[in-house]
Amino acid sequence: MSTKLKGYFLFVCLFALATLQAQLKGKVVDSLSGAPLPWVSIWALHEAVGTTTEADGTYEIPTRMADKKWVFSSVGYAKKTVVLKPNNTVRLSKQAEELTEVVIVPMRHSKQEEIGNERGIHQAFDNGPKMDIKFFPYLTEYKKTHYVNRISLLTDSKIDSATVKIHLYAADQNGHPGKELNPQELILMVKKGVFKNRLTVSDFAIAFPETGLFVAVEKMMVRSNQWVRERFDPNSNQNVTLVEYHPFVLYNRVDKERSWLFVGGEWQAKLPKEGDSLRSFYEPEITVYLTN
Repeated sequence: MSTKLKGYFLFVCLFALATLQAQLKGKVVDSLSGAPLPWVSIWALHEAVGTTTEADGTYEIPTRMADKKWVFSSVGYAKKTVVLKPNNTVRLSKQAEELTEVVIVPMRHSKQEEIGNERGIHQAFDNGPKMDIKFFPYLTEYKKTHYVNRISLLTDSKIDSATVKIHLYAADQNGHPGKELNPQELILMVKKGVFKNRLTVSDFAIAFPETGLFVAVEKMMVRSNQWVRERFDPNSNQNVTLVEYHPFVLYNRVDKERSWLFVGGEWQAKLPKEGDSLRSFYEPEITVYLTN
């Protein structure tokens, strides 16, 4: 068994063990209405551990990690960092919106452009709760197809109707992931098997930023995405129960100056080794379709 496969097997075993251990339960609600908030992202600060609230706003985390700081994040709400307690109710406040002049320009959809479709060897990985991201630089010809029409993601899923979150970010002045452009949580439902799944976002009139566009995919750690199976563990000489969260995202290997990863509640830059100008990264197979 290769080192990479051993590491993956160890991750799945440990996650399955954590799932079977005592869980700290709680709920996330709107601070004003008290309504439960589904699909809230929950990250252990500076740790590669996270989860997602269910449709009723409930969540579970391993009791052994109760003393960690946890970051709660949902589109349209201010982020909140807390130390959790048993039966904790986390109240999120709606984000104050900047009042800017809005000019509505109707989209004509008479022109289409596809960008980011990589033709290479695809590989599927499950590296735990995180966000992988792909950068699309701005080109002057995009003035003719200024709006984001659809996002496609290549996935491999053992279950039907599994879901992932899609996030859109404008690059900031330093080329880092900056302002989130999502008007709401964007949930992509994927098919069983290997498929290119598409999410239409044209109703939101999201303009392609002149600083460049980041598109991120986030694994949703909810029960409906669980695939449970038995596997023989040669170390213990017995069968163990494994819990995987689907879908798996398919990746291309690309050479770039840098890439980004969101884990532990924060963005982390992945850079080449000292003295190298480029580094090989696994980048999610994401395609953007533009329109006018």
